[in-house]
Amino acid sequence: MEHGRDVPGFLIKDKFKEFFPELNLFDSEDYTSEDWFANNMRTLKVFRAMFVMVPDFPFSLIALEAGFFYATYCSDYSSSLKNLVICWPEIVRPNFVKKKLYKLGHVVSTVEKGVKYFRTIL
Repeated sequence: MEHGRDVPGFLIKDKFKEFFPELNLFDSEDYTSEDWFANNMRTLKVFRAMFVMVPDFPFSLIALEAGFFYATYCSDYSSSLKNLVICWPEIVRPNFVKKKLYKLGHVVSTVEKGVKYFRTIL
């Protein structure tokens, strides 16, 4: 099943749980308290790996989260992180930003490809 832009977060989490049942998943959308941003940033600091699903409009909070994760874990800022996976479905436009994301991490076009890649690194 190829996932596009209208994939609810729970389907993405279910796909990861299918292959990684012991994985502790964090979805910032699950936390809506007043201090969600601080909690989100603290959680990003302890992640071992990150999967980011680019929504319809690419400049959402995921850009900040991916950048923060990269800045936290990349030692030289000249290479991409193998444990940062960005899912950019082919239908998301504009895609000029997509070219820049390859500098941050591994870019895939479907959730399934992201899961397959994670299986090689986790």
